[in-house]
Amino acid sequence: MKRVFSLAVALALFATPAAASIRDTPHDLSSSSSATIRSDNVDDLCVFCHTPHAASTSVDNAPLWNRGIGGALDVADLYDSPSLTDASKPAAVLAEINGSDARLCLSCHDGSSMASGLVNPPGGVQPTFLNGVDTVSGAANLFDATNMLTNDHPIGMNYAAAQGDDAGLRAAPAGIRFFDGVMWCASCHDVHSNTHQPFLAMDNSGSSLCLACHDK
Repeated sequence: MKRVFSLAVALALFATPAAASIRDTPHDLSSSSSATIRSDNVDDLCVFCHTPHAASTSVDNAPLWNRGIGGALDVADLYDSPSLTDASKPAAVLAEINGSDARLCLSCHDGSSMASGLVNPPGGVQPTFLNGVDTVSGAANLFDATNMLTNDHPIGMNYAAAQGDDAGLRAAPAGIRFFDGVMWCASCHDVHSNTHQPFLAMDNSGSSLCLACHDK
C-alpha cells in the first residue's frame, strides 16, 4: 500500500505544474476550457494526450501516451532548400523524424479529426467536440494534404553537425533545447506552457527565439 501511495504522490507532483499551465490554452481540450476547440462531453484536462492506466504500449518516447501517432513521413513530405546543410537535408533526417516524438505532435496537428482518437477514453466514451469542431486548422495544421511539412522549419538534424557546415548558425544557442544534440519540435515549443505564445520555449520579441540559433 505504501508503494502505491508513493507512486500516486509522484504522479500528482508530476502532473500538477503541467495541468496548471495548459489550463485555458489551446492545448486544453476539456469541456470547461475557454479554447475554441474543446470537448462537449469530457472535462478531463490531461486525458487528451495522457492516461495513468492502459496507455499505449507502442510509443516509447512519450509518458503514458493516450493517442495514436501520426503517419510515417517520406522525403517528399519534408522541407528542402539549397540553403540547407547536408546534415539537415530530408534524406539525412527522415529516419530520425520517423522514430521521434514529432509524430506525436502530428497526431493532432495533421488536419485530421481528433474524435475517437484516445487509446483509453474516460469511462470508455470517446470525446466529441463542441459544434463538431475537432480539427486543427490554419498555421497549426502542419501536415495538410497540400504542403505536408514542406513549408515548415526543418527538424531531426544534429545541430552541431549543421552548425559546423553553416557559418550562419550560432555555436551554442541559448534558450533552445536539444535532445541528444538533435533539434525537434520541442526545441522551440513547450507543449505544457503557453507563457510565450504560441507555446514557444522562450520569448520571441525582436525575433529573439530565431536569433538564438540564426546569426543574421
